[in-house]
Amino acid sequence: MPGHFELTRSVDGLRILADRLARGEELDLTVDGRLVGRAVPALPDGEAQQVREGVAARRRSIIGACKGRAWVADDAFDPDPDLVALFHADALLPGEDPGGRP
Repeated sequence: MPGHFELTRSVDGLRILADRLARGEELDLTVDGRLVGRAVPALPDGEAQQVREGVAARRRSIIGACKGRAWVADDAFDPDPDLVALFHADALLPGEDPGGRP
């Protein structure tokens, strides 16, 4: 369960916040009792780099993962005559003819 830190404290409070994070505490950040964020301790440099590399590797493995598994029909983007007729069958406003001209 995270600790609590009120953000309306003075600038000296930032040192306290940094010290608590350095000790490994996770803190909920609030303003006037309303939760506005969460502060978590930073990972050590080597560990942070490993996390970034792992995320990048997962992203690379997703790109192209379905290549050759999907297809699109040749007529997929051709207009459907029934739908076109529905759009042109009725007047949009009273007094208009079905062609859309007053």
